[in-house]
Amino acid sequence: MSDLQNTNEAKVPRLPLLVLAACFLLQAAQTFIAVHAQWMSFVTYPALKMLMVLVPIVVWRAYRRSRREVAERIGWKRPNVWIGLATGAFTMAVIFGAYYGKYRAELDPQFLVDKLTELKIIDYYWALALIVVFGNSFLEEYFWRGFLLSELRGWVGNAAAVALIGAVMFGLHHVFAIVTLADGPKVMVGAVGTMAGGLIWSWMRVKGVSLIDCYISHILADVAVMWVGWDMLQRAG
Repeated sequence: MSDLQNTNEAKVPRLPLLVLAACFLLQAAQTFIAVHAQWMSFVTYPALKMLMVLVPIVVWRAYRRSRREVAERIGWKRPNVWIGLATGAFTMAVIFGAYYGKYRAELDPQFLVDKLTELKIIDYYWALALIVVFGNSFLEEYFWRGFLLSELRGWVGNAAAVALIGAVMFGLHHVFAIVTLADGPKVMVGAVGTMAGGLIWSWMRVKGVSLIDCYISHILADVAVMWVGWDMLQRAG
């Protein structure tokens, strides 16, 4: 029986549905405001990221959940490691296969150059890569697979439905980033790709896999993504 199944059966107080829905849309709002619309990005981006850290803590404290209960709910336990490495290697292979096999010749790197220039971070690409690979991936696993899925499990009894909802909503926030880097059907391809990654990590969690394994897998996927970005910048000259 998975951690999330145990969470559901314990009949713990449920987060109000409207509040949960708002939490699911939080990162989409962050990506739209700070990345797509670029509204005071250097303020809104870190502020909304910090909100992703604080919201789960506020909820846990409001419901008086002990550290042990929180650890059980989010899957903070000894990792298998090999599960994380295997699923991460698989996602890397898919990303590299899609990019070098088809999309490298079709993607216009100028979209990426323009966006990074607008955000004033083009000269700090590898610093950005380190933050994305090790920092942002952990934050997303903590917020999405740790917090949101465990709260959603209080409302949705079917494990597959929990994983699917988590994956779709996870892909939604990436749309606002991808739409600034590509055009037409490629945006949909990118969105579906991020949903597929979200589905893998969500399914791992609903089946009781450690959150740390999800993080390891996510790291490897983001390494591939950032390498693709670097290759596009090199092609742009």
